Amino acid sequence: MDRQQRLSAYGGITQMAEQRQKYVMPSFKENLEYLFDRRRRSDGEPYSNEEVASAIRDAGGSITAAYLSALRRGDRDDPRGSYLVWLGRFFRVRAGFFLDPDTNAAVRAKLDLVPEARQPPRSDRRPGVLFRDFSAMSLRGRELVVDIMRAVDVWDRDDDEWDEETTVDL
Repeated sequence: MDRQQRLSAYGGITQMAEQRQKYVMPSFKENLEYLFDRRRRSDGEPYSNEEVASAIRDAGGSITAAYLSALRRGDRDDPRGSYLVWLGRFFRVRAGFFLDPDTNAAVRAKLDLVPEARQPPRSDRRPGVLFRDFSAMSLRGRELVVDIMRAVDVWDRDDDEWDEETTVDL
């Protein structure tokens, strides 16, 4: 490796380090609220503290709705590691989302690309049908759909590293 290549490689490493330093890790409360906002029930409504606590207990964990409420209010901000694992499993993110800035930024980037499930399901949607009439969409709309499907394909390939013990299907 010649001097120019070493300087170029060093510059890339320096740039990555600077970018990492610029990322401000959100508080635990902010991260938990973010997940409650982004990961919703199938009807588009947010999960309640009781629903999350109950699902975690049913899967073998131990957490109460009152403790979740305290975490969400910011009254408690240093949960046990096992709680991080169970919350991560419930919301289908790695537990590192709560601790590691790189994991946090990656998960947020991925979830920010996914359309939010805030609207109740429409009665004209059938399971397994993504679009009613793709050809009736505008050119820009079709391009966006193709871009989204490409991203989903990449995520599906990346999901191979997310084993079943990392997530909980509800």
